[in-house]
Amino acid sequence: MRLRARPEVTPQSETARKPRGSTIASWIVFLIAPLLCYSAEGDEEALFLRRIADFWQEGEYQIAKTQMEAFIGEYPNSPFSDALCAALGDLFLREKNHPNALSYYTQVQSAEFVQKVFLNRMQCLYEMQWYATLADECEAYLQKESNLHVTYFLAIALYHQCINASKETEQLSKLAERAKPYFETLFQSELSAEIAQGYAHLCCILKDYPKATEIYLNLAKNPAL
Repeated sequence: MRLRARPEVTPQSETARKPRGSTIASWIVFLIAPLLCYSAEGDEEALFLRRIADFWQEGEYQIAKTQMEAFIGEYPNSPFSDALCAALGDLFLREKNHPNALSYYTQVQSAEFVQKVFLNRMQCLYEMQWYATLADECEAYLQKESNLHVTYFLAIALYHQCINASKETEQLSKLAERAKPYFETLFQSELSAEIAQGYAHLCCILKDYPKATEIYLNLAKNPAL
Protein backbone atom coordinates (compact mmCIF):
# COMPACT_ATOMS: atom_id res chain seq x y z
CA MET A 1 0.00 0.00 0.00
CA ARG A 2 1.37 3.42 -0.95
CA LEU A 3 0.04 6.09 1.33
CA ARG A 4 -0.83 9.26 -0.47
CA ALA A 5 0.85 12.54 0.33
CA ARG A 6 -0.92 15.31 2.18
CA PRO A 7 -3.70 16.79 -0.04
CA GLU A 8 -2.76 20.38 0.82
CA VAL A 9 0.67 19.89 -0.71
CA THR A 10 -0.19 17.44 -3.47
CA PRO A 11 0.06 19.09 -6.90
CA GLN A 12 -2.67 16.84 -8.34
CA SER A 13 -5.31 18.03 -5.85
CA GLU A 14 -7.61 20.96 -6.55
CA THR A 15 -7.01 22.39 -3.08
CA ALA A 16 -3.29 22.47 -3.76
CA ARG A 17 -3.40 24.13 -7.15
CA LYS A 18 -5.04 27.29 -5.83
CA PRO A 19 -2.58 28.02 -3.00
CA ARG A 20 0.38 27.17 -5.20
CA GLY A 21 -0.76 29.51 -7.96
CA SER A 22 -1.12 32.35 -5.47
CA THR A 23 2.26 31.43 -4.01
CA ILE A 24 3.95 31.75 -7.40
CA ALA A 25 2.20 35.06 -7.91
CA SER A 26 3.52 36.23 -4.54
CA TRP A 27 7.08 35.46 -5.68
CA ILE A 28 6.51 37.66 -8.75
CA VAL A 29 4.98 40.45 -6.64
CA PHE A 30 8.08 40.20 -4.43
CA LEU A 31 10.15 40.91 -7.54
CA ILE A 32 7.96 43.66 -8.99
CA ALA A 33 7.35 45.76 -5.87
CA PRO A 34 10.89 47.14 -5.39
CA LEU A 35 11.24 47.75 -9.12
CA LEU A 36 8.19 50.00 -9.16
CA CYS A 37 10.07 52.40 -6.89
CA TYR A 38 13.39 52.01 -8.64
CA SER A 39 14.72 53.51 -11.86
CA ALA A 40 15.95 50.67 -14.05
CA GLU A 41 17.79 52.83 -16.53
CA GLY A 42 21.29 51.52 -17.02
CA ASP A 43 20.79 48.62 -14.60
CA GLU A 44 20.81 45.40 -16.62
CA GLU A 45 19.76 43.26 -13.67
CA ALA A 46 16.72 45.42 -12.92
CA LEU A 47 15.78 45.52 -16.62
CA PHE A 48 16.01 41.73 -16.74
CA LEU A 49 13.65 41.46 -13.75
CA ARG A 50 11.23 43.92 -15.29
CA ARG A 51 11.17 41.83 -18.45
CA ILE A 52 10.33 38.72 -16.43
CA ALA A 53 7.56 40.59 -14.60
CA ASP A 54 6.15 41.91 -17.89
CA PHE A 55 6.03 38.44 -19.47
CA TRP A 56 4.32 37.11 -16.35
CA GLN A 57 1.70 39.88 -16.29
CA GLU A 58 1.00 39.26 -19.97
CA GLY A 59 0.37 35.57 -19.29
CA GLU A 60 3.48 34.42 -21.16
CA TYR A 61 4.40 31.96 -18.41
CA GLN A 62 6.69 29.68 -20.41
CA ILE A 63 8.69 32.64 -21.67
CA ALA A 64 8.79 34.03 -18.13
CA LYS A 65 10.04 30.68 -16.87
CA THR A 66 12.81 30.59 -19.48
CA GLN A 67 13.78 34.14 -18.55
CA MET A 68 13.87 33.22 -14.84
CA GLU A 69 16.24 30.34 -15.55
CA ALA A 70 18.44 32.63 -17.63
CA PHE A 71 18.46 35.28 -14.89
CA ILE A 72 19.56 32.78 -12.22
CA GLY A 73 22.36 31.60 -14.50
CA GLU A 74 23.55 35.15 -15.14
CA TYR A 75 22.99 36.60 -11.65
CA PRO A 76 23.36 33.69 -9.19
CA ASN A 77 24.16 36.04 -6.29
CA SER A 78 21.27 38.42 -6.87
CA PRO A 79 19.07 39.16 -3.83
CA PHE A 80 16.14 38.13 -6.04
CA SER A 81 17.53 34.67 -6.86
CA ASP A 82 15.77 32.95 -3.95
CA ALA A 83 12.36 34.27 -5.02
CA LEU A 84 12.98 33.14 -8.60
CA CYS A 85 14.23 29.70 -7.53
CA ALA A 86 11.13 29.31 -5.36
CA ALA A 87 8.86 30.36 -8.23
CA LEU A 88 10.60 28.00 -10.67
CA GLY A 89 10.36 25.17 -8.16
CA ASP A 90 6.62 25.76 -7.84
CA LEU A 91 6.17 25.93 -11.61
CA PHE A 92 8.02 22.65 -12.18
CA LEU A 93 6.10 21.03 -9.31
CA ARG A 94 2.81 22.00 -10.95
CA GLU A 95 4.11 20.32 -14.12
CA LYS A 96 5.01 17.23 -12.03
CA ASN A 97 8.63 17.66 -13.05
CA HIS A 98 9.85 16.76 -9.59
CA PRO A 99 13.61 16.50 -10.30
CA ASN A 100 13.72 20.03 -11.75
CA ALA A 101 11.50 21.37 -8.97
CA LEU A 102 13.76 19.82 -6.34
CA SER A 103 16.82 21.23 -8.07
CA TYR A 104 15.51 24.79 -7.81
CA TYR A 105 14.20 24.37 -4.27
CA THR A 106 17.64 23.22 -3.12
CA GLN A 107 19.21 26.37 -4.59
CA VAL A 108 17.23 28.54 -2.18
CA GLN A 109 19.59 29.98 0.43
CA SER A 110 17.86 32.41 2.78
CA ALA A 111 16.20 31.00 5.91
CA GLU A 112 12.93 32.77 5.04
CA PHE A 113 12.59 31.14 1.64
CA VAL A 114 13.93 27.76 2.81
CA GLN A 115 11.04 27.71 5.28
CA LYS A 116 8.51 28.75 2.65
CA VAL A 117 9.44 26.01 0.17
CA PHE A 118 10.09 23.25 2.71
CA LEU A 119 6.82 21.32 2.31
CA ASN A 120 6.95 21.49 -1.47
CA ARG A 121 10.56 20.29 -1.38
CA MET A 122 9.46 17.37 0.81
CA GLN A 123 6.68 16.67 -1.71
CA CYS A 124 9.33 16.30 -4.42
CA LEU A 125 11.32 13.84 -2.30
CA TYR A 126 8.14 11.85 -1.70
CA GLU A 127 7.14 11.73 -5.37
CA MET A 128 10.70 10.70 -6.32
CA GLN A 129 10.55 7.98 -3.63
CA TRP A 130 13.64 9.27 -1.84
CA TYR A 131 12.20 8.03 1.42
CA ALA A 132 15.41 7.88 3.47
CA THR A 133 16.31 11.47 2.60
CA LEU A 134 12.74 12.59 3.21
CA ALA A 135 12.72 10.98 6.67
CA ASP A 136 16.07 12.51 7.64
CA GLU A 137 15.06 15.99 6.46
CA CYS A 138 11.72 15.86 8.29
CA GLU A 139 13.26 14.51 11.48
CA ALA A 140 15.81 17.32 11.51
CA TYR A 141 13.02 19.87 10.98
CA LEU A 142 10.93 18.48 13.85
CA GLN A 143 13.86 18.78 16.22
CA LYS A 144 13.51 22.56 15.82
CA GLU A 145 9.71 22.94 15.72
CA SER A 146 6.56 20.85 15.50
CA ASN A 147 4.52 20.69 12.31
CA LEU A 148 1.77 18.16 11.61
CA HIS A 149 2.39 18.12 7.86
CA VAL A 150 6.08 17.45 8.37
CA THR A 151 5.18 14.71 10.85
CA TYR A 152 2.97 13.19 8.16
CA PHE A 153 5.74 13.19 5.59
CA LEU A 154 8.12 11.64 8.12
CA ALA A 155 5.63 8.91 9.02
CA ILE A 156 4.93 7.91 5.43
CA ALA A 157 8.63 8.05 4.53
CA LEU A 158 9.45 5.59 7.32
CA TYR A 159 6.43 3.47 6.45
CA HIS A 160 7.56 3.09 2.84
CA GLN A 161 11.02 2.13 4.04
CA CYS A 162 9.33 -0.58 6.11
CA ILE A 163 7.47 -1.80 3.03
CA ASN A 164 10.72 -1.95 1.06
CA ALA A 165 12.71 -3.67 3.82
CA SER A 166 13.16 -7.44 3.92
CA LYS A 167 10.74 -9.25 6.21
CA GLU A 168 11.87 -10.55 9.59
CA THR A 169 14.97 -8.36 9.67
CA GLU A 170 16.40 -6.12 12.38
CA GLN A 171 16.22 -3.18 9.96
CA LEU A 172 12.46 -3.63 9.56
CA SER A 173 11.92 -3.66 13.32
CA LYS A 174 14.05 -0.54 13.80
CA LEU A 175 12.22 1.34 11.06
CA ALA A 176 8.83 0.35 12.47
CA GLU A 177 9.82 1.41 15.99
CA ARG A 178 11.12 4.70 14.61
CA ALA A 179 7.85 5.31 12.76
CA LYS A 180 5.52 4.32 15.59
CA PRO A 181 5.51 7.56 17.66
CA TYR A 182 4.80 9.65 14.56
CA PHE A 183 1.86 7.44 13.58
CA GLU A 184 0.57 7.66 17.15
CA THR A 185 0.69 11.45 16.97
CA LEU A 186 -1.10 11.51 13.61
CA PHE A 187 -3.69 8.98 14.79
CA GLN A 188 -4.76 11.46 17.45
CA SER A 189 -5.02 14.29 14.93
CA GLU A 190 -7.31 15.31 12.08
CA LEU A 191 -5.13 13.16 9.82
CA SER A 192 -6.19 9.97 11.58
CA ALA A 193 -8.28 8.72 8.65
CA GLU A 194 -5.41 9.19 6.21
CA ILE A 195 -2.92 7.04 8.14
CA ALA A 196 -5.21 4.49 9.81
CA GLN A 197 -4.49 1.61 7.41
CA GLY A 198 -0.78 2.25 7.45
CA TYR A 199 -0.80 2.47 11.23
CA ALA A 200 -2.65 -0.85 11.51
CA HIS A 201 -0.12 -2.49 9.22
CA LEU A 202 2.72 -0.99 11.26
CA CYS A 203 1.18 -2.47 14.42
CA CYS A 204 1.18 -5.88 12.72
CA ILE A 205 4.87 -5.49 11.88
CA LEU A 206 5.53 -4.70 15.55
CA LYS A 207 3.32 -7.63 16.59
CA ASP A 208 0.94 -5.30 18.45
CA TYR A 209 -2.00 -7.34 17.24
CA PRO A 210 -4.60 -5.97 19.71
CA LYS A 211 -4.02 -2.42 18.47
CA ALA A 212 -3.99 -3.54 14.82
CA THR A 213 -7.28 -5.40 15.37
CA GLU A 214 -8.84 -2.36 17.01
CA ILE A 215 -7.92 -0.14 14.06
CA TYR A 216 -9.07 -2.64 11.44
CA LEU A 217 -12.41 -3.13 13.22
CA ASN A 218 -12.88 0.64 13.36
CA LEU A 219 -12.10 0.86 9.66
CA ALA A 220 -14.67 -1.85 8.93
CA LYS A 221 -17.31 0.09 10.86
CA ASN A 222 -16.38 3.36 9.17
CA PRO A 223 -15.60 2.62 5.48
CA ALA A 224 -15.08 6.34 4.84
CA LEU A 225 -11.88 6.09 6.88
